[in-house]
Amino acid sequence: MGISNGGRIAVGFAIAHPERTRSLIAANAALDGTWVPPEFKPYFVRAHATAISRGTAAAKEELITTFPAFFPAMANVDTAAKIRRMTRDFHATQFIDGDSERPSAPDAVHRLGSIKVPTLAIAGEYDTSYNRAIGHQIAKEVPKASLIDLKRVGHFTALENPPAFNAGVATFLSGPR
Repeated sequence: MGISNGGRIAVGFAIAHPERTRSLIAANAALDGTWVPPEFKPYFVRAHATAISRGTAAAKEELITTFPAFFPAMANVDTAAKIRRMTRDFHATQFIDGDSERPSAPDAVHRLGSIKVPTLAIAGEYDTSYNRAIGHQIAKEVPKASLIDLKRVGHFTALENPPAFNAGVATFLSGPR
């Protein structure tokens, strides 16, 4: 299971190591071989400038409070506190490197059909169109994939609606292999 960038890593692992993968869950995932959408650029450019001028802690706080896909989660005090705790451990080197312009590699986007294990993609209704499209693409192109589209949540689906997220994952994991 991987969430967000972890979903990108999990998909890449499933492609590179099919013999070591029994099932796959990719929630709110990015995908290697895709470009960061142009509408993300202002947020990452600002985060880069903030990281250089005030440090990565300030850049992380700015991003989680200004990026629209994070608004639903940040509106809930308890969820926002969890996100702030999570981001303290996030290395945020891309804010310093300024690498948001490069596509990620290797190219997994054209190899989704090679994933032969049961796969669950999870998308949030208010997540970015980029992350939502990836969830739908995984569900369409991976032969044994399904999609859960969680309503009234953004990018942090597991934190924003834990009962629905966990129920979807539990149902998937108890299904046929």
